[in-house]
Amino acid sequence: MPEDTLGSKLLRLKERSGLTLSNIAKAGGYSSPSSLQRYFSAEYNPTHLPRAVADRLIEALVGFGEPAILRQDVEEFTETGFYLKRNIAPQISIRRSELAYISCHPSYLLGFETYEGMKFEFISLNEEEEVRRFNKPSGYGYRHIHATYVSTSSMMPRFQPGEIVFYETDRPPSVGSDILICLQVEDRDVVYALGRLSAQTATYVELHTLNPEEFTKIERRHIEMMHPIVSAADILGEYAATS
Repeated sequence: MPEDTLGSKLLRLKERSGLTLSNIAKAGGYSSPSSLQRYFSAEYNPTHLPRAVADRLIEALVGFGEPAILRQDVEEFTETGFYLKRNIAPQISIRRSELAYISCHPSYLLGFETYEGMKFEFISLNEEEEVRRFNKPSGYGYRHIHATYVSTSSMMPRFQPGEIVFYETDRPPSVGSDILICLQVEDRDVVYALGRLSAQTATYVELHTLNPEEFTKIERRHIEMMHPIVSAADILGEYAATS
């Protein structure tokens, strides 16, 4: 009997909604259906759905279908829903456990590429793999923070290759903050770039990189997500990494 994967479950939810992948992508704020394609595939089978993706699918799917899709129909695929469904612990304990540490994900340098006239040192980031874990300071308890290793030289000397950076996935960045920006590139999965948000409007954002120093305007239609960088000193000041 074929395995009932997370992707298969999402496909059934899509069919129930009556929406096309294009409808879902547009309602969820994605630049194109290809941004979502891998999630709605029978081969997609991580333990849980990333929180940022779940939030966008909730925005796109809730209220559609017969019976109407509810928020909890998507929530059950998140990390919290995964544990709740298995009755491992009460919800409040799960919430604390879920947010008690910071996962560090691997990133890989893809090199300089020109896309839509924009030149970036792109990186690939795998948020489904954890290579290290950090204790989270109590003041950050209910904020969704992740970490990765810098694999680009585009922000030297501010960020050095091999350095760990922490980024927040549930808070929008403000102008002047360092960010990890996620871009949709045709014919491949999403890619990331590191820089500083120097300006933003309803139609574009301006990314400032230091090495070489450039100010690049990026149309919002190319942007999947923008994550503000969190101070490593605040996170690591007195907290040691766990295994």
